[in-house]
Amino acid sequence: MNEAGTRPGASTALYKAAAITALGAAMLAWGIFAPGKVTRECRMVTMTGLPCPLCGGTRAVAALVRGRPLEALRHHLIAAVMAPVLLAGGVMALVIRSGRDKILGGMYVFAGMSGWAWLIYYAGRLAVLLIGGHR
Repeated sequence: MNEAGTRPGASTALYKAAAITALGAAMLAWGIFAPGKVTRECRMVTMTGLPCPLCGGTRAVAALVRGRPLEALRHHLIAAVMAPVLLAGGVMALVIRSGRDKILGGMYVFAGMSGWAWLIYYAGRLAVLLIGGHR
């Protein structure tokens, strides 16, 4: 504890929690407002025929905010799971002061594992597309 009666780094954890909450909220807001402005295929697919790592992310979050979770999972598994988890985890970290570090630590582990899982899946998907020659 320091002179103010708080432990060092407490305000940093609060800022991190607020940033995670804002990121989750921004992803869900993007899902509400962006789908009408986004074309069916991204430029990478149009130019190369190969999907980019984010292909389907906007459609997934848009389906999620419209109450269609299975459709969201079909479009982009990680985006459909990550948006509500970030929002819920961030809010929990903001509200539950005593467990904030544990919640944030869990969020970092979840995000890291999700990123690696998506990278492995995406590399396999690209390999199949390149070897198979079709989409």
